[in-house]
Amino acid sequence: MIKRLSGFLGIFIVMALAMETPLVFVNVPSLVIVLGLTFFALLASGSKIVSLLSLLTRKDVLPDELHDASYTVFMAGRYSMSAGVVGVLIGLVLMLGSMDDPAAIGPSMAICLLTALYGVILKYFIYAPILHRIEAKIQESHKENDKEEE
Repeated sequence: MIKRLSGFLGIFIVMALAMETPLVFVNVPSLVIVLGLTFFALLASGSKIVSLLSLLTRKDVLPDELHDASYTVFMAGRYSMSAGVVGVLIGLVLMLGSMDDPAAIGPSMAICLLTALYGVILKYFIYAPILHRIEAKIQESHKENDKEEE
């Protein structure tokens, strides 16, 4: 747990040091697009979001619950990347709609680029480590079951 937290903290420190104003990367409409589309896509697909959240806090987990959680996290990563692409398209449409006003192009471009960035960050820095942890638990449960059968 400490390794993960220090890894995330290190990433944010490097990003903050590399930029003059790190708050430029905070864009509420982009966050709403990516998080909202990801959540509602998971909801519409019938993924077991509540069981995934309860699984992350419990120690005694059934193998079927682990497989369901693994699938849910995998799909969340795919949906977040797709939501990033949808956000790029929304940003492009907004940019093209405001070509007459050069001042309005900047915020639209921020939506365009930051939704893609948020989708990538969610998939590779949030969902991938969670998926890796769940798959490690699945492997552990398979090894325990094999030992019990012998």
